[in-house]
Amino acid sequence: MNIHRETNAARDPLEQVQATFGAPGRVTFFRGNGGLEMALLQTVYGSCAEVCFFGAQVLSWQPAHASKPLLFVSREAILDRKRPIRGGVPVCWPQFSKYGPLSQQHGYARNVTWEVIYADGENDDGPLIVFRMPQLSVANWAALMATQTAPPPAPPPSMSSSPSTAVVSVSPSPPPASARDGDERYAERDGRRSPSTLHPPTTVHQLQNAEVQLLVQLGASTGDLMLRLQVVHTGAGGAEPLEFTAALHAYLAVADVDAVRVTGLSGCEYIDQADRGSCKTDAEPAVVFRDQVDRVYCRRLPSAGDTDGSRPQTEQTVTVECDDLVNSRIRVRTRHHEFPDVVVWNPGPQKAHEMIDLGDTEWRSMVCIEPAVIREPVRLHRGERWCGTAVWQYECDERRLLDADR
Repeated sequence: MNIHRETNAARDPLEQVQATFGAPGRVTFFRGNGGLEMALLQTVYGSCAEVCFFGAQVLSWQPAHASKPLLFVSREAILDRKRPIRGGVPVCWPQFSKYGPLSQQHGYARNVTWEVIYADGENDDGPLIVFRMPQLSVANWAALMATQTAPPPAPPPSMSSSPSTAVVSVSPSPPPASARDGDERYAERDGRRSPSTLHPPTTVHQLQNAEVQLLVQLGASTGDLMLRLQVVHTGAGGAEPLEFTAALHAYLAVADVDAVRVTGLSGCEYIDQADRGSCKTDAEPAVVFRDQVDRVYCRRLPSAGDTDGSRPQTEQTVTVECDDLVNSRIRVRTRHHEFPDVVVWNPGPQKAHEMIDLGDTEWRSMVCIEPAVIREPVRLHRGERWCGTAVWQYECDERRLLDADR
């Protein structure tokens, strides 16, 4: 997605963000389409990524050896600070889909403006930026559930992670007036009882005790995209445990979904959301897309006997293979104990037609591969922390790439 820089004669809060965290040629802050606050990460080799403050959402990622951006953003995406942005990598928290206490689809993390608390353009592993999600009061949470019109307050200065940490905030935007205005991916499931394997993740009172951060880093040499979602239970003594589910809802851009295969999930059990939530086992060598695909996979943790080592292999990879001009592949790497589940989704023609922020034929240009923790919610006690890391790596046939450039 091309987010063009805009000039603003008035004093812009982003000027302070740039002065505090900017690094020439590595970390740059600017306003994009719709006046959205953006961060641009760049490496010396030419890789780049763009992250929107609204939802802390990565909207563009292009390694230096890729001929075009690898994340899909709909041409119908609504950039009004009220609805989630259709595309990129939305953060689903504190619940996935409707399986939780909130009326807002996929929780509320996608619907508020996060703040920058740290950036490092000179990191040896590549430029990085850290966002923190604003916390809400009990009153604001109640309003969010009831009417979805109460604006969340900016976090107080006392939320700084350390006394020396500089925090620059851009005022959060109010959540949408209606859950139907957001991601309607699961709208047809309103009122349906969730499968017994999916549990409501938490209560609103517990969510007060969560501090949520997202680290985005661009690999220095290869241009890999890394996202690390962190949740800390900050409650006082006697606070109830914090439960949640989460997903990194990555929209990957493809030339034609008919030429896409997703491997790494054969033999895994999954919940087929396109077939009334029935539980199945994938016996196929690869997932292909001929119509709607909507699955929550529970990946099996290999035993020591399945590997050539003496201990289980906890790192797992799902690969999106594209039969295109350069035989491209995007590998999604996670660790089982952090993101044990993965969602594979494409709306197909009928669902795409029903969505107000997705073009009728755009379903052919995208595949969602979402590292997730869904079927067994994370449960944190006071002072405990959970981190979930996912890495997206791009590969292609370099000989075909050279031929395509000729």
